[in-house]
Amino acid sequence: MSAIKDFVVEYNQNGRRIVKGTGYYEKKPLDDLKQLVKNCAREYGNKVGFKFKTADGTIVEKTYVQLDHEVDCLGTALVARGFKGKRISIISENRYEWGFCFFAIINGAGIGVPLDKYLPKEEIENLIRRGQVEAIFYSAAYHDMMRGIAETNTQLKLYICIDDMVPGEDDPRFTTLSSLIEEGRKLLEKGDRSFIDAEIDRNAMSILLFTSGTTSTSKGVMLSHANIAANVTSISGVLKLRPDDVHLSLLPLHHTFENTVGLMYMMHAGVCIAYCQGIRYIADNIREFGVSILVAVPAIFEAIYSKVQEGIRKAGKEGLVKAMTKVSRALRKIGIDVRRVLFKSILEKLGPRLRMVVSGAAPMPADIIMGY
Repeated sequence: MSAIKDFVVEYNQNGRRIVKGTGYYEKKPLDDLKQLVKNCAREYGNKVGFKFKTADGTIVEKTYVQLDHEVDCLGTALVARGFKGKRISIISENRYEWGFCFFAIINGAGIGVPLDKYLPKEEIENLIRRGQVEAIFYSAAYHDMMRGIAETNTQLKLYICIDDMVPGEDDPRFTTLSSLIEEGRKLLEKGDRSFIDAEIDRNAMSILLFTSGTTSTSKGVMLSHANIAANVTSISGVLKLRPDDVHLSLLPLHHTFENTVGLMYMMHAGVCIAYCQGIRYIADNIREFGVSILVAVPAIFEAIYSKVQEGIRKAGKEGLVKAMTKVSRALRKIGIDVRRVLFKSILEKLGPRLRMVVSGAAPMPADIIMGY
């Protein structure tokens, strides 16, 4: 594991924290995102890289080797169907399939155009047109919308439903993800290496990302493998994660924050990614999946913190917790950390393995930071 470089923390007479030294970990370099998938399969092999729950509550696990194989199958099918270099969208909730569809697009097939899952039909149609998208992956929740778009849209050549539902035999443009994977698998068995051997131009546009458009019309941001790989490499010098860590993916994957930190970097570090069932299930999923790393925005951490404080008040332990907090902070100033002992009962309810939270996209209130 990466070793920390000369990292020293001290306190001066005014109680302000002083950090001396370089203050970063040895970086793990990454050149491109095709290399990322292949490295994961080679370095971490049959280690569980992904976890998610099915509709009946069953927890499904996927290894890094399985991810690599499914990416190759899907990418091969896309190239064989004529989508080499074409723009392909994804619209779906966070799930394992989102990631491997994305890698299949950008690692040798075409250009990925992720779409915001909360957008209305009219705006999705607009971005498909503006992005010159020719194929789209979508989850079952968007099937009716896609059928509606297909009635007037002649630009989209292929609609791929991520879920195994009947796509509608009346329109040959509709198919399912499992069908494409099977197509690719058969082609690979026959020796088709068009996708596997495809060279990656690190500096060419591989991702077209539309901004939220909060101040005006959304803008298309052109990103390359080099852009994302540089970010992932930089993050490896800031966060020290381990292959036994589990990350809960809950922020939208079409956002660069979750896409880069919550997907790409977690894979780079060999972390297992668990997919959250929804905001209301965060607490349950943290415990069920044994989550140790949580990447989110301040609003989510504020909600979790408020819920914990409410539980403390209802239990009549507010005074005790305040006293223990003072003791903990005093001991930490001299290098003694007993938080997991003092607050064991709270951590057991919140998540006994939770050891790190990463907040981004907006400032975190100071009292929430101190509370964590």
